[in-house]
Amino acid sequence: WTLTCLLAAPFDAARPTVFAVADGQQFFIRPGRMAQVAARTCGGDVNVVGIPGRIISGELVDRVTGPDGTVDWPLAARVFGSRQWCGDIDAVRRHLLGEDARILITGGSGGGMLVQEYLTRYGEHCARAFIEAGVNPVLDARRGLVPDRFWEELQALDPVLPARLQDGLRAMPDQRGRIATALSRQHYFHTAAALDSARAALVEAIGRGDREVLDDACQRYQVDAVHELVTGGQGVAVAVRMFEFYWPVLALVDRDGPRFHPTLEMAAALARPLLEAHANGAIPTPEFAVDRLATVDAEVFLLAGRWDQPVDWRTQQDLAAILPRCQLFLADDDHLFKNLEAAGLRGALRDAFLLSGCGSAELDAVLARCEPHRWSP
Repeated sequence: WTLTCLLAAPFDAARPTVFAVADGQQFFIRPGRMAQVAARTCGGDVNVVGIPGRIISGELVDRVTGPDGTVDWPLAARVFGSRQWCGDIDAVRRHLLGEDARILITGGSGGGMLVQEYLTRYGEHCARAFIEAGVNPVLDARRGLVPDRFWEELQALDPVLPARLQDGLRAMPDQRGRIATALSRQHYFHTAAALDSARAALVEAIGRGDREVLDDACQRYQVDAVHELVTGGQGVAVAVRMFEFYWPVLALVDRDGPRFHPTLEMAAALARPLLEAHANGAIPTPEFAVDRLATVDAEVFLLAGRWDQPVDWRTQQDLAAILPRCQLFLADDDHLFKNLEAAGLRGALRDAFLLSGCGSAELDAVLARCEPHRWSP
């Protein structure tokens, strides 16, 4: 198969090069999208490189799928796993810049985890890495943290709501998957300040068995569109990446117990064939050698949100403690940093760091503007 990289403009070796990283469950690096991505990165004054290949390659999906449509999941785990994604990034680095070149790299959420994984394997080829809300299941598992605090937050919001939700799950067992996905995705569409009221309203409707409200929520939160996406060919890459995200922490969750963890339940449903293959010894445990990050010489900036739903802020503190040259900004914000984005600071922070680095006057100036958004206990 052909490894494709996307550029918004002809490559200019005289400019800095930023790799904007998405992984197998993210879809913003696409043909036709790079001009938009580049315009938001360092004002377009850099080479912005995107690598979509393993998501969009029908050839790779065909390679792991039999004539009857059955997926060879052990093969899929090798083809679409993080080792291959990291290798793709480095192959493009060598092709564009040469064997010894060092890149700038940025990624968020699952892409943020991929940046960490790239650093564990190719850290010597990275000068600076900006990571937003980077998933890290290994550190979650070490702390015994379940990166889905929905149930505890629902109890704190109103002790009656968990029982309401269980009533709805019993009344609409055929809708359990859609309910999990809707509740998992809700935080993408509301600020942290507005999430509680939106969550309470949806849970109350589910408790009443109100399918009309559920259908409306599924449309608003793109639940059915996501389902169509992941049940197509691209769903293979999504499933592999979900497996790599959550396998260490799923053991911490009693999925047959009374608690409901919508994000983990949704992830487990997507990754079920890989989890089963792993349990049977057909797939090895994913390699995410977090402790190798202690040897990374690259400068790393971690942007974390105190009210991040899928990524625990305490894990981000642990990650910052491992990385030798790291700066952490813990924002009073959510997974998408909506408050920083509205203030025009999210991109400014990333760009100042990538172009100028820690301790620079440029970064310090942006951090001063970010100070009202910093969270502290």
